Amino acid sequence: PDRIFLTGWSDGGFTSLFLAGAYPDLVAGIAPVCANWQYTNVNQIGLANVPTLAVDGWMDGGYNAHQFRRFHTLNTMGYDVAGIWGHHGHSYQPYEDVEEFKRILDWAKTKRRNLWPKRVRYATWNLIWHKAYWVTIERMSEPWFAAQIDVQVKDNSLIEVNAVNVAAYRLRLRDKLVDPT
Repeated sequence: PDRIFLTGWSDGGFTSLFLAGAYPDLVAGIAPVCANWQYTNVNQIGLANVPTLAVDGWMDGGYNAHQFRRFHTLNTMGYDVAGIWGHHGHSYQPYEDVEEFKRILDWAKTKRRNLWPKRVRYATWNLIWHKAYWVTIERMSEPWFAAQIDVQVKDNSLIEVNAVNVAAYRLRLRDKLVDPT
């Protein structure tokens, strides 16, 4: 169970985004292929703690632009993200091309699920998508804007929280994160 990763093509790629965004603690990573990234609630940093391999083709129209923007944003912010861009369009080719498929599997083999990451960063546009791992956004200050939270355990006894548009949050702590004494 610590090596489960999700992939899918087009709407199936969106499904891997949706599931990992809603349940990041259940997967080791995702490799959405030619994913429909236009769905607004799976936006720039919603999958911050989920290792992501963006797979697309240079001739995939608008989807490629969304996929590349997300890759660039996550990469610039220091997230665990990688990308494969082939010479195909919106097609199954990444699964059919032996070398490209092998690269996807090789990436997936290096990932392990982490139930208690020391840093959790994510954003939400509504309280349906309000939790990741041990952090929950309980209330937003202005519900018409996205809420962002960045929580990091430092030195096993100090927790630093930076939040934007968050009126209330909850932390579920365990001895795997902090020293209870």
